Amino acid sequence: MLQLINEIIELRGNSYFEFTNNTSNHIRHLKEQSLEVPDTPGIYLVFRKSILNEFQSSFSHLIYLIEGENYELIYFGKAGGLTQKGKAIKQGLRGRINNVISDSKRELKDIKRANYWNIIMNEFNINH
Repeated sequence: MLQLINEIIELRGNSYFEFTNNTSNHIRHLKEQSLEVPDTPGIYLVFRKSILNEFQSSFSHLIYLIEGENYELIYFGKAGGLTQKGKAIKQGLRGRINNVISDSKRELKDIKRANYWNIIMNEFNINH
């Protein structure tokens, strides 16, 4: 898996964007940042600058070198594909990234993903 994700990072070209928390309008910010994301089936990876050190080797499989800096893979998701019954899922990456999410642990239901990411980023002190 490590090699596959490194290949994805290496071949990504300009297929990435940065979401910043504490903007005045999280939903508009995410839509603007993700304009270039294709609305096709695929996977997305969410990274943050690494806070892990060399002594936390049990998490080393989550550390990736991106533009000369260490980043942690903190989430991955997919869009599109097929259901178990073979029905095509039409929602593409851009739609999925800008859709809603539910989190029973935090008692959040159908919250816009941009607002959810901002909550999580504040909770874990992540800036972008």
